Amino acid sequence: MATNYKILGQKVIASTNTGLVLYVATPTSSTCQTIVSTITVCNTTSTAATYSIAAVQLGAATSPTTSLPTFTNESYVVYNATIAPNETVSYTLGLTLDSFDKLVVNGTAGVSFNAYGSETQA
Repeated sequence: MATNYKILGQKVIASTNTGLVLYVATPTSSTCQTIVSTITVCNTTSTAATYSIAAVQLGAATSPTTSLPTFTNESYVVYNATIAPNETVSYTLGLTLDSFDKLVVNGTAGVSFNAYGSETQA
């Protein structure tokens, strides 16, 4: 099993509260296990903004589409947090995702997200 350390996903919110899939643990063979070590959130605007981050457990029966999954409140890692103008916030988490699990983000227009970590394919 090879482990790749990489940028897992990069997204910017184009329209306020538009949810985006930042990362999907998509296996190239039978399974994909991912550790999301760090997520950065950057407010690229001159006004305060809000954002949310969710880790959604979907399992192997779910296809690896980029569509938004249905999830409940327990999926949120960060909910409706405020970020100052031109500020960057970093979360060091160690989130673990199995095959087809998704990392989903939303917030105010102009907020960008980056996820870094490692991906192991089996």
